[in-house]
Amino acid sequence: MQGRIGQVLGGTYRVERVLGEGGMGEVFEARHVRLPKRFAIKFLHAEALRKEDIFARFRREAEIASGIGHPNIVDVLDFNHDEHGIPYIVMEFLAGEDLAARIARLGRLGVADAVRIADEVASALGAAHDGGVVHRDLKPQNVFLVRWRERDDFVKVVDFGISKVMDAHSFMTHTGMIFGTPSYMSPEQAEGMTSEIDARTDVFALGAMLYEMLTGRVAFGGTNPAAILRQVCDKEPPPLAALRPDAPPALIAAIERALAKRREERFASRSEPRAALAGAVAGIGPAVAAVPPAAAPTDATVRTAAPTTF
Repeated sequence: MQGRIGQVLGGTYRVERVLGEGGMGEVFEARHVRLPKRFAIKFLHAEALRKEDIFARFRREAEIASGIGHPNIVDVLDFNHDEHGIPYIVMEFLAGEDLAARIARLGRLGVADAVRIADEVASALGAAHDGGVVHRDLKPQNVFLVRWRERDDFVKVVDFGISKVMDAHSFMTHTGMIFGTPSYMSPEQAEGMTSEIDARTDVFALGAMLYEMLTGRVAFGGTNPAAILRQVCDKEPPPLAALRPDAPPALIAAIERALAKRREERFASRSEPRAALAGAVAGIGPAVAAVPPAAAPTDATVRTAAPTTF
């Protein structure tokens, strides 16, 4: 990894330091050589190029994230190859921590904080769904909380690498293939029913994250992936009302609906989850409001977490 330090990509981005590494790639901080601006650059490992599905996921991440254009989705600025033919993605730098780190640090979040974060995630998902895209791997590690103005929890959803383009068919969406993270998979994902994956799959994951934010524990756990998937398909999580008695009944009902085993029983439209969240907290604090495009942070600078998909 250190061999990239000092490398200038496309005559524009000077690689300065390592941010993280995984099995399939690595992420660096880079600085624009002519402007006072920093970026995150994600490289794919050379050996991963031999795996067609990995390269397709990598390119898909760049194309989808750059095409949606939403303040709560990480901004992807470029996709290119270095002089050795290694592909890379140029993204905005984010200052803060991912939601998994926030939960681990605090144990659990306040109701208003959890709902505000969930609302912004729902807003990002709504924009993706309007564009015909299902994230399919929504989890706390893929929700980054950015420092901006007086806030330290402005949401940036990242990693659309295994997303599904609705009504599209490819080698990545064959029935029986399982993509995602077990504790946040919907039952239809867990059973490999890829033809049934739609926006309601992301709604299930959002419900699981909100449950975790409020309780500090995953809704569906187990000693191994198979055990977790059985929980997802066949078991209900421990009652939220007992674990978080200060949560409004309307919020508990909204989470339970999002976590319905049958997708027909979950929220269907992009507006329903946000309306339910706003109504649930209206009586205990500031109502959750939509974040207008003008509110997008323009000075997010450094992402401190390692990549989660490599």
